[in-house]
Amino acid sequence: MTAATKAHPRLQARRDEVERVAETVAWRRFSYLWIPLLVIAIGLGLARTDFVDVDAVEIRGLDTMAEDRVLVAAGVDPGTQLVDLDLDHIASRVERLPLVDRASVRRVWPDTVRITVVERLPVAAVQTAAGDWLTVDLDGRVLAAAETAPAGLPVVIAAEVDAIPGSAEARVVDAVQVIDALTPDLWEWVDTVEQSSDRSVVLHLAGGADVVIGDTRQLPDKLVALATVLTRVDPSCVAVIDVQAPRAPVVDRGC
Repeated sequence: MTAATKAHPRLQARRDEVERVAETVAWRRFSYLWIPLLVIAIGLGLARTDFVDVDAVEIRGLDTMAEDRVLVAAGVDPGTQLVDLDLDHIASRVERLPLVDRASVRRVWPDTVRITVVERLPVAAVQTAAGDWLTVDLDGRVLAAAETAPAGLPVVIAAEVDAIPGSAEARVVDAVQVIDALTPDLWEWVDTVEQSSDRSVVLHLAGGADVVIGDTRQLPDKLVALATVLTRVDPSCVAVIDVQAPRAPVVDRGC
């Protein structure tokens, strides 16, 4: 390079600095692209190794159910890659169990599937047309069948009930809603609850009287009316208490 074309030292230093900055910017832009791709590639590679396959299935939330039933329903095979699991599908399979209200499933890295279950609660026992007994929840869903009456549950009388666990039994749903609404003070009077084919509900009191509830409309008002009547009359001399019109209950005296 001749003296005429040779750059001034300060100018040359400036040019060198500009080039270094340009190279640094280019490198950073390149790294922003390849580093995430590298991380993804490594992650996908690890996701296909034995390090992140299913080694354990953890069940939470069980109270009355056997863990084996949930494991079978979930159908998660050991050795399956965690990334391949359809969590919603697993949850839906578990929710088909009669005693399961809802279920959630999540991956717990690196090797565990966690299933959390909320069980349905039995609120009443129903005798079937064949003489067996069913437990039902607040929605009228049949939870289990037994040969004898389950202890500690209110008894519902319903015509021609013969359902299988997991099915919804509309012929008892109004009765169990009344059961759920009864206060402890009223429960002291009630022996059994009956739902007729037209979904009308009748309470059979321990003293022998019948309480006609009818449908579940205005149910809180009907129960208040019943409580008021029971505090004002001698139940032993009452045959029928009709609270279908809660503002004007009718008492049919038996003595």
